[in-house]
Amino acid sequence: MVYILPAISNLILILLGVLMSLPALAEKIEKTPKYRIWLAAICFTAGIIGFGFDVAQRRGSDQSNKQLLQDTGTALKRTDDLVGKTNSLVASTSQMVNTFSILMPQINALHSRIASLETKIEAAKGNPQLVAALQAQATEAKAQASTLSRTILLSLAPGILAEMQSSADKWDMDDNDFEMSIARNRQGNMLKSEQEIRPQLEPIYKARANMNVVYNRQVLPIMTSANYLRLQLVESSGQTAEDKKNTVIFDKVLAGQPITWHEMKQVAMYMENLVERFSQPSLALPSQPQVTAK
Repeated sequence: MVYILPAISNLILILLGVLMSLPALAEKIEKTPKYRIWLAAICFTAGIIGFGFDVAQRRGSDQSNKQLLQDTGTALKRTDDLVGKTNSLVASTSQMVNTFSILMPQINALHSRIASLETKIEAAKGNPQLVAALQAQATEAKAQASTLSRTILLSLAPGILAEMQSSADKWDMDDNDFEMSIARNRQGNMLKSEQEIRPQLEPIYKARANMNVVYNRQVLPIMTSANYLRLQLVESSGQTAEDKKNTVIFDKVLAGQPITWHEMKQVAMYMENLVERFSQPSLALPSQPQVTAK
């Protein structure tokens, strides 16, 4: 009926043309008031219906085009943001590798020094003064090693955070494409019930579910790394209600349970806040120590 009703007015014009070509029938209608009234009513009703549906279709088409342009503009903006964040991710990863390559030799040197001092302490047990001096040096070396380890941990944070945010944004963009497709289907079938358009939406829902499965597999490695970073930072800065709330999402991922892009975006923002909280003056790392050989 949605497609037939707008054409009724044209059909009425055809019928009127046929009537006018039959003089006897046309004269009979002209001389019978009841026929004239019925004919006028039919023409008026058909004209109104055709007019109404034509206006509604034009308006719907215009709104669909406007929405499509808006969605396209939004998608382009999201793509630009994603490209920018991908560039940031590459820069963060490069910085992380540089920091790691600089600090790891220092940590290895400190560990070797600590092992050497412990050996000397064991050998100097008969000399309390020497043992005390060696223990002081070992304590200082352990503090330096701990500080460097924490520095490396924080150097990993930018790369992990950038990859988490990038994954969340990509997931959001792909999910938004499905959301737009569902909205277009609903708009194109405004006069149909949910049950009637359900068969058209089922393939979209299925493709969306498959996409979520793929993304859950893809984010597992970065979520595992982020969870290690989270545990180290929470241990240093103390656990809050926000930490406990987001721990549930990390536990779901590590247990192989699915999460949504909303949850991925939530933990990405949480990790940014956690690193920022850890980097506050009260929790900031001391300046990088210089390792000297003795």
